[in-house]
Parts: sequence; structure tokens; C-alpha cells
Amino acid sequence: MKKSRLFILSFLLVSFFAGSAFCGPGVYVGAGVGGAFLSESEVTDSDSPGETLDFEFDAGLGCYLALGYEFKNNFRIEGEVSYQVNDFDETVRGGTTYVLSKDLSSLAFLVNGYYDFKNKSAFTPFVTAGVGIAKIDTSEFAVPGVGFDATSDDDTVFAWQVGAGISYAFSDKTAIECKYRFFATDEPNFDTVDAEYYSHNIYIGTRLTF
Repeated sequence: MKKSRLFILSFLLVSFFAGSAFCGPGVYVGAGVGGAFLSESEVTDSDSPGETLDFEFDAGLGCYLALGYEFKNNFRIEGEVSYQVNDFDETVRGGTTYVLSKDLSSLAFLVNGYYDFKNKSAFTPFVTAGVGIAKIDTSEFAVPGVGFDATSDDDTVFAWQVGAGISYAFSDKTAIECKYRFFATDEPNFDTVDAEYYSHNIYIGTRLTF
């Protein structure tokens, strides 16, 4: 056990001080998968004036594919397609908890910018921001006894995200990265229902530079 810990520590120290491993400029492709934690959504229905409910969601799955270009000045720009899905959990009305079913998903197309804080190690922190559009899709759900009718609909809305992370370069062509992103959209409208859409996402991904 002690030998294993010593080996891991030695590996990390060698990696940290290996100054030639960071990825270089050029076209790259990236992909990742992780957890999608959709925030509580305030929902209103025009057929039920004055009625507001807060919908909660289970942790879901998110993934992305990206094609980008890394410049020599530490900036990167990319086009990204991302998808996430979260199951409805519950809502509370008048002290009564209503268990919900079905799910809510998003398919987003974004343009992202990155700035890499390159240093002499193989570890590179970065920050990112992006804008685009997202198609928010809800499967048929209803709130029994509340007045929100069963809805199955989608809406395409403006989307944006900000985040930060760190990458580890195995060579000047390949890297793995861990990133956090806050993803949000304008309020989607489903028939007579308006909702909020905010998500905290954590991804593990890879990046290959050509």
C-alpha cells in the first residue's frame, strides 16, 4: 500500500515538472461524458393563472463532441454539440409532494472560446465561455390533481455556458481534461407551460490535436 502511494506521488511529481508535454497549436477534436445536475425549475402554466410550481430533477447524464482550433497565443475556439437528459423527480404544492415521471433533455449547438494558462508542467488550467442554441425537449408528464396538463413538446432557445477546468497532456497531441460548466438557456415554452433551465455539469474528456 505504501509502495503504491509512493509510486503515485512520484508519478504526479514527474508529470508536474515535465515541461514539454503540453498540447500545441492546431486543429483538434474533443469528446467527453459526465454528470448533469439540473437545477430546480420554476414552472408556470397560463391555463392556471397565479399557479407556480418548483420542479426538481434527478442527476442525469451529459456528453459532448467538439471540433476546434488552438492558436499560439493560448486561445482556443470550437464548435460543440452537447446532449443531456434528466428525469423529473418531484414537486410540492400545498404541503403535498407529487412524484413526477418522464424526463427533460437538451440538444445544444454552441461556439466556445477557451483560454489556457500554460506553464512548464503538463497540467494546464483553463477557463471557457460559449453561446449558441438549445432544443429543450420534454416527454409527456403531468402533475396529478394540480391542473398542469400532460405535456410533450420542445422549444429551441438561446443558450450559453461558462466554466473552468484543467487538462493533462500525455504528449503534444493528446490530453485528458476535467471541466465544470454552468449551462443555461432562455425559458423554454411547452404548449402553455413556461419553465427555467439551469444546469451544473461536470465532464471528463479527451482532446486530440492534429
